[in-house]
Amino acid sequence: MLLSDYLKRRGDGAITRLVGDAKVAFSTVHDVLNGRRICRLETAQKISDATRGRVSVADLMLREQPKRPRPGHVKRARARAAA
Repeated sequence: MLLSDYLKRRGDGAITRLVGDAKVAFSTVHDVLNGRRICRLETAQKISDATRGRVSVADLMLREQPKRPRPGHVKRARARAAA
């Protein structure tokens, strides 16, 4: 299961709970979710343990997490294309 799917199912505050349970930095989880960081093995194991295996190490390391553009990035790209 993708980390983003797991967090959606867990509802409000899921990232905060995951960060506390896995003992990883909020910024790390945020960057992994947004495709800005590749999950290291140690971090992937902590997240997998915190999700009780629902998000496996393989899911975090082998599957590409969906990439979301940074705010404003799409608008700038469209503006350049239109110019």
